[in-house]
Amino acid sequence: SGVSGSLVPSSSPYCPAYTSIVSEQKLHIIPNNKVDNMVIVFFILINMIDILLIFTRLIFIVDKTCRSTGCPRTPQCCPSIMKNTFCVLACFFITIFCQAQSVEEHYYFKNLSIRNGLSQNTVNAILQDRKGFMWLGTKDGLNRYDGLSFRKFKHDAANPRSIGNSFITSLYEDFNGNIWVGTDAGVYIYYPEKEAFEEFDCQSLEKTRIERSVSMIAGDKQGRVWIAVEAQGMFCYDARQKLLRNYPLSEISSNIKCFTFDSGGTLWLGFYGDGLYYSKDNLATVHPYGSPEDGKREFEGGVITKIVQGNYNCLYIGSVKEGVSELNLTSGQVRNLSMRVVNLFFVVICCHILIMNCG
Repeated sequence: SGVSGSLVPSSSPYCPAYTSIVSEQKLHIIPNNKVDNMVIVFFILINMIDILLIFTRLIFIVDKTCRSTGCPRTPQCCPSIMKNTFCVLACFFITIFCQAQSVEEHYYFKNLSIRNGLSQNTVNAILQDRKGFMWLGTKDGLNRYDGLSFRKFKHDAANPRSIGNSFITSLYEDFNGNIWVGTDAGVYIYYPEKEAFEEFDCQSLEKTRIERSVSMIAGDKQGRVWIAVEAQGMFCYDARQKLLRNYPLSEISSNIKCFTFDSGGTLWLGFYGDGLYYSKDNLATVHPYGSPEDGKREFEGGVITKIVQGNYNCLYIGSVKEGVSELNLTSGQVRNLSMRVVNLFFVVICCHILIMNCG
């Protein structure tokens, strides 16, 4: 395994022992508790030292104030003592609160690159299949990771079973376990039982074929495969009828960046420069999303990079300008989540300013 162009692995992925190894190796990508705790303790110590320095400054300010006024350092004669004490306590509790909020936000990341056997360092797509393998599409080859090593798939002119294009842009596993591979010039399908790739060269009812760069591939509950293609709009393939349809969407924009289906079957589309749209009738009609209160387009002119179905009937939308937004499909309300992240450094700076003002 790990040889470019090779389609015969040294160990069969259908072997139970091999599958158990894959499952165990998933531990490499989950949080490491020991490292996580060390990081948390490190940040708490730093902030506690900072609070100690602030408290030392407070004592100096109080002592200086009392010396100049000649008071006996009691709250009755020196109200600034109470005020400064309150400031320090506020700083302390703010810091502890922020650290408590961030306990679950520390993760251990293990970097995988060409040094570990990856074919190329620019990863455009990631997929975990039903057997547990991680598939990574790069600018120079498709990689399958089993938790220990990479197996690479690249175009090999001498091998008709190899993939026809090494520039991978998107990945999707269909209901049958086949891997659909989008490239910068068409789509290929990997059939595990054959250990081979085949080009998806179907012609649509509109007499078009997928020839441009593929932005995204996904499926719906009916088992149909939807493919967003640059400058060609959206394609929908029905495997049961072996029928391909093409929806150019030229009246909006043919550059679809991403899409998803919500729990109700509505198709949501993210465009490059045209914001967020939706369709309730499989693209027979397409509408821009507007606020239910005043009809204002929340993402007008935006570049939508990702749409993910979340819990509680919500969509999470990533965009270039707005960051991450949550769309509640029940109420139609949109709230931006990007500014809700607490910056501990900013909090500490504010504490410093607070102490200085208290003095």
